[in-house]
Amino acid sequence: MTDSESEIASQLLGGHQDDSDPGLESDTGPVASGSHHVSSSNNWAGKNQYENSPRIGDTRVHAALLEYHRRNITNKDTISQLLKADHNISLSASSVT
Repeated sequence: MTDSESEIASQLLGGHQDDSDPGLESDTGPVASGSHHVSSSNNWAGKNQYENSPRIGDTRVHAALLEYHRRNITNKDTISQLLKADHNISLSASSVT
């Protein structure tokens, strides 16, 4: 570790640099650290956030997109709004391709 790297590491560690820390690099190279397992889940209820969105390959969405293409409507935000208004299909603009 160079002097500037040592200074930065010292600042990040609150001034308590320990060369035996397995997470720090030494002059011989990085030291492998053990794996860390997190037992908590961000989706503990198991609810799918996209359950109200149409499945990939939905024929209603395909037909609607073809219709908009024929009408030369290409703006993703517009298509998303039209899908909701015309067909009651919830599809975000970022999902319109």
